[in-house]
Amino acid sequence: MEGVLELPQLSEALGALTRDMHQFLLRLHDRKAAWGEAAWVESVRNSCRELEAKTASARAAATARWELLEQRLASTRRGASARYEALSESLDNLAASLRIVAAEVVTSSRRARCKEWCDRLAISYEDLVRNMRRARIVKTATARLSLPHIKPVNYARNIFHVFMGVMAVAAYELLLDWKSAMFVMAGLSAFVIAAEVSRAFVPGINRMLVTLPVFKQIIRPREMGRINSASSLTLTLTAMCLLAPMPAVEVGLLVLALADPAASLLGMRYGRRKLWKSKSVLGTLAFLAVALLVSLGVLALRSPLSGVWLAAAACCVAVASAATELFSDRLDDNFSVLAIATGVAALWIV
Repeated sequence: MEGVLELPQLSEALGALTRDMHQFLLRLHDRKAAWGEAAWVESVRNSCRELEAKTASARAAATARWELLEQRLASTRRGASARYEALSESLDNLAASLRIVAAEVVTSSRRARCKEWCDRLAISYEDLVRNMRRARIVKTATARLSLPHIKPVNYARNIFHVFMGVMAVAAYELLLDWKSAMFVMAGLSAFVIAAEVSRAFVPGINRMLVTLPVFKQIIRPREMGRINSASSLTLTLTAMCLLAPMPAVEVGLLVLALADPAASLLGMRYGRRKLWKSKSVLGTLAFLAVALLVSLGVLALRSPLSGVWLAAAACCVAVASAATELFSDRLDDNFSVLAIATGVAALWIV
């Protein structure tokens, strides 16, 4: 029994579970899947049963680890127990979601219903990943666990991304000066800070906000329990407006608004060869190409650069922002890409 109680064994069990869950969710989100066909239904049911069994095994190991911690760490068991209670609850929720999908897959083959299953499982998976990190279960005996997030193709999110970036630049160029733009950004920043604080401390407000028709269509599963990308973008954009010249901010914002969706759409749908973890060669090349074109266009119109200096500046912005997007595993790329693209452009303009 002692082997079950040791952290490396628990880490191995959870690592195998998260890897298999991630692959299963990718299969469910595949738009080419044969929804509703007998073979597909049987495959989903079998996968749910296997994953539920692995979840139950990991749940038992987590409970045993928690009990061991209570015995060994009496002085600090309160914090450890809370983390393992949350981890156990995540495993219970995941098992319940898998049972529901296994039961309902026989009676419904509509894509809308299947999307509900995908969303339910993805939320349970992201909750498990979050609580594994909180419980510091990120390493096995031989390696560090890979805990990838679920990022399904979401056309509504991509359209919203492009629309907001382009409209923000158009509003500044056609309607606002710097002072009025900062007034608007300060108001938006105050609103998102209040909303994020409310979400963090009042679960009811969080549930209400993430189920609003607009946000429900564009929010990702991992954003259910953490700061969402729109808030990160708003706060980063406010900071960049204060620190960098506006032409550089426009470069950064349009690179993010146009290159990131291009990389997402092409990479997730057609990118088979991986360059770094879940990021594909095709997605990164798409980001680089769009970022280069956007940088050239904005810098040509809004900066004194020309000729070889214009080309050099655009190349630097494109390469730096593409590299940032490639390696932004834990960081929100709405923060990292916007900050780096704006910063590099500012170095050439100032």
